[in-house]
Amino acid sequence: MKINTTRFGEVEADESLVFTFVSPIIGFEHAKKYILIENDNNNIFRWLQSTEFPELAFPVSTASNFKIEYNFEIDDQTVELLDLKSIEDVLAINIVNIPKGKPQKSTINLLAPIIINKRTKAGVQLILNGSSNLVKQPLFPQGVI
Repeated sequence: MKINTTRFGEVEADESLVFTFVSPIIGFEHAKKYILIENDNNNIFRWLQSTEFPELAFPVSTASNFKIEYNFEIDDQTVELLDLKSIEDVLAINIVNIPKGKPQKSTINLLAPIIINKRTKAGVQLILNGSSNLVKQPLFPQGVI
């Protein structure tokens, strides 16, 4: 299938790799279907691109790519909602904020990870209630970039 995107132009995507959010990303309730686009320049960041809205794409990564210690539990309701059968089903990624012209100020959202069942292609943004994780966890210690 072909997907028109504002950021990447026309992208060819395997329809079997489209994720459907059964509970939408906060603030983007209108967008339910996404694909992950690899970044040609590096393998630290990917893009969570809406298949329905060409202008909607989130840079995503994992805390481990930045040596940030990060653990959380997926609650029973989310396990059931996503039909998670084993840990192998789980793809956990986090939305990244990269300020224009200031990559050294980039942050990662550790309070609300994106959880995708790789087997069923169902996804949610999980809010970690009661967690001390930050919405804007700095990616780089001061002076690294």
